Amino acid sequence: MSAPLWQPGTTYLPGAIVSPRSNTIVTQEQPENNSFESGLTNWTVSGQYMSNTAAQGAASASSTEAFDGSQSATCTPTAGNGTGPVTNDGHQVGFVVFTNNFMAPVTPGQKINFQMRAWHLFVPNGNSTYPYSAGARLAWYDAAHNFISYSYASSVSAGSFGPSTYPGMVQFQDGVWVTLSGTGTAPANAAYCAAVCVIATTNYSTQADYVDDFTWDYTHQGYPAGLVFVAVQSTPGTSSSVEPDWPVMSGQTVQDNSVTWEAEYASQITWTASSILRSGATQPTWPTKIGASVADGSIVWTATDGRVTDPNCPQSKIVAIGSAKIFAADDDIIRFSATANAQDWSSSQDAGYIPFGLQSYGNEPCKGLNLYRSNLVAFNSLGYQMWQIDPDPNNIAILDAEPVGCDYNRSIQPVNNDLVFLSPVGIRNIGTAGASGNLQAGQFGKQVDPIVNLLIKQLATSGYEPRSLFNPGTGQYWLLIGEEVIVLTINGGSVQSWSRYQFPAVTTDYTVQDGVLYLRAGDLVWSLDTDALTDDTTQETSVGGANIGFDGYMSWNYLEFGQIGVDKMMEGFDLTIGQIDDDGTIVSNDVTCAVSIGYNQSDVNYATEPYTVTGDTIPGTMIPMPLTAPSFQFRLDFGDGQDWGWGALNVYDKPLYRP
Repeated sequence: MSAPLWQPGTTYLPGAIVSPRSNTIVTQEQPENNSFESGLTNWTVSGQYMSNTAAQGAASASSTEAFDGSQSATCTPTAGNGTGPVTNDGHQVGFVVFTNNFMAPVTPGQKINFQMRAWHLFVPNGNSTYPYSAGARLAWYDAAHNFISYSYASSVSAGSFGPSTYPGMVQFQDGVWVTLSGTGTAPANAAYCAAVCVIATTNYSTQADYVDDFTWDYTHQGYPAGLVFVAVQSTPGTSSSVEPDWPVMSGQTVQDNSVTWEAEYASQITWTASSILRSGATQPTWPTKIGASVADGSIVWTATDGRVTDPNCPQSKIVAIGSAKIFAADDDIIRFSATANAQDWSSSQDAGYIPFGLQSYGNEPCKGLNLYRSNLVAFNSLGYQMWQIDPDPNNIAILDAEPVGCDYNRSIQPVNNDLVFLSPVGIRNIGTAGASGNLQAGQFGKQVDPIVNLLIKQLATSGYEPRSLFNPGTGQYWLLIGEEVIVLTINGGSVQSWSRYQFPAVTTDYTVQDGVLYLRAGDLVWSLDTDALTDDTTQETSVGGANIGFDGYMSWNYLEFGQIGVDKMMEGFDLTIGQIDDDGTIVSNDVTCAVSIGYNQSDVNYATEPYTVTGDTIPGTMIPMPLTAPSFQFRLDFGDGQDWGWGALNVYDKPLYRP
């Protein structure tokens, strides 16, 4: 429990609770009345192996002997005082225990060094066995002032006969002040410590023992944990301008101008957990009928159907989640569930449907759903509709429609500020300015249309459904078609490039976890690693699979380098390749590339023999490659196992005009 800090000049009502503002070192140099100069004031007398009444009657302050000042504490034995164990000379032992009333706040593990003086006058009358005379202790208490344990003095000064079989008790010569000393360590749950002096007595001795001058090196910083101060005056009072000297013991009070503060420990509530239901020792025989129950210890299990049984829920694989609802295509409508309840498809004014078939481009069933900038986009092969969605069905409304269609639901993927999908003619997008109404005239994806269209034609016989993913870690949109992957890499802003990845098996599943893309192809699982130069294609547990090097290949479309249809004379070229850092800097030229140039646009088989180039060729002269043709296609083959990158291609050519 935490309490507000004390404030100066503040009015406090009765019952107000505060914590001290200061955390200064509170030092109690010695126990209260540690030399017994005020008699037994601030000392509590009790007995061990004797009644408290007898102990209190035998204890007193005395000026007969004193080590410090004029008084000490003594115990005058009387016959029958001892009721404890019998000594080796046949006498019963009892102890008179003096416990100081000052409860010094401590913390677990705190060490305190202490010492006490003792004096004995005893004439054994010829018996050489001395009684147990005196002892010094530290008593440890918890926060509720419950006794925990003692720490005993472990050494004594010259003139003693050493420790006895009783902890902390020693025997010593007559008429000599001896010093008993020790070190105590606060136990784990200690909150307070008190000084303790002990005098031994037997039913034989009639001579007095004396103890005096209990000292220690105790210091304490701050206030005991949980100690707060409660205003106990009868009417509202105002605090002083100076913080009071707060007491450190529960029950003590201090006057603060017209406020009286009493130290108390804040109440604490401890919650204990206990099991209400507990299963049996063995697994029960589970029922297989919906609604049937079985007892299992103190638990009764009832079989329920986890499926959505609402008759209005469509059995559809074309779904999207938005505005705390599930949207599912159902022929010419798009049904949606109740808000935040995927099992409810019938609640009035909550669940319902979107009339897809009544809008533009809606005379075919809905074949694709996804979200674009928090709006729902619904496709068929004729076009798309964009709908504003909301938890309240009254706020669902159509926003836009365009004749841009998509038959492949799993190819639709939000990518940055675009919605990318596979259309009947290739990969297209819906951007912030809307899609082009003419798919053939669109620019997005046209660079890879020939490859994509060839792969689409193969879909009818393969039975594979194209699927897509967006990997934020690499900024890439992947369209997976069988073993082929068409990849759009977004390098920031309008800088985009297309790539084609070929895998040795058909990818069926994927996920992104902790920024790493994982792919599954049957029993094979791959992780995308931009630093990897080889790939595992088989499951061989002993060797980790067969390592196959990645091939790197780049090519351009046929480039005209000027007027179409006019022959050009290429003199040569320069090529910048190597290991390229993320900022485009070449960090190594140890990369080779086989360069081949196609020169007949009507037949791709016409090309020059591959010519091997290593590293950056721009420094120095160009690489001579005389070639005449209307257009040229550069093809770069980097082979496998190389960490390669391409930076630039420089072509030296001039037109040749026919007469």
